[in-house]
Amino acid sequence: MFSFLFFFLALVSSIWVRYRSPAVPFSALFLRFLLFFNVGLQGLLASVAHVFWPAETARQIGWAPGSPFQFEMGMANLAFGLLGVLSLFWSGRFRLATALGSSILFLGCAYGHWVQYLKADHAPYNSGAGIIFADFVVPLIILVLALCRRNDGVR
Repeated sequence: MFSFLFFFLALVSSIWVRYRSPAVPFSALFLRFLLFFNVGLQGLLASVAHVFWPAETARQIGWAPGSPFQFEMGMANLAFGLLGVLSLFWSGRFRLATALGSSILFLGCAYGHWVQYLKADHAPYNSGAGIIFADFVVPLIILVLALCRRNDGVR
């Protein structure tokens, strides 16, 4: 799964930019790069998978292929993917809104994956460490960073 790679890239990018610009708080940089990589790029990749390879994506999730829901999920991923990419360039309330919206979406997905797991859906894209990390851990980190930073005046 790309979530671990993108998280690593967000961490390394934050450290590198912080080293070059020590006045910028690490938490601001980490939020910025998590939104770019884990929401933006990962969302765009998920959108492509749901829209252009729906049968294979459905199989990997444990869904029946052919559901129009997949196109809708692809569009949701496209929307948040675009917002995540734009968060690299736009700051403040835009990042807060992107963080809140994407966290709600992915924490909701985490709940859905858990329910399906309890119903014995153990498909690769429905359970396991990658899904827990992508749909639960990363959104919680983003949510905490965004809510802690919303009133500190740092863009």
